[in-house]
Amino acid sequence: MTILLETVKPPSSGILDVMLHVQANIQVSPLSARRLVSVHVGNEIADLLHGDIPDLVIRTDGAYWRVPVVLSSPTHGRLGIVGAVDVNV
Repeated sequence: MTILLETVKPPSSGILDVMLHVQANIQVSPLSARRLVSVHVGNEIADLLHGDIPDLVIRTDGAYWRVPVVLSSPTHGRLGIVGAVDVNV
């Protein structure tokens, strides 16, 4: 799992000093977030789309699972990531 800090703006050079304390009540598992996104994009956008392994994203407004949306073909397999959906944890 990867944790992304979206609100941290690193300097173009020099020292980056990050102090991190995060408290989040995670009520949606990464697997549940992936399933929710797979069902949503498959039903609402296209049947060849599905969710992939999410990353945990920490922003000033909360914590989210960022679920990549993947396009796959029955004949060509996985074609690539075409977007992402953030699911509130």
